[in-house]
Amino acid sequence: MIIGAHSPEFPVEREVEKVWSTRARPGVTCPIAIDNDFADWRALCFADAGAQANVFAFD
Repeated sequence: MIIGAHSPEFPVEREVEKVWSTRARPGVTCPIAIDNDFADWRALCFADAGAQANVFAFD
């Protein structure tokens, strides 16, 4: 299962409607978790990974 996690870089990216409109684009089929307060980002140490897209596997 793939789950996208969105942590906003800019204030406009905090707007849930904008994130969901992106989710409606063709080719985007996974659920997207919205992490406006960066709780998941900090908990999983994504801050060390930088702002680029990353793939993490959990077992």
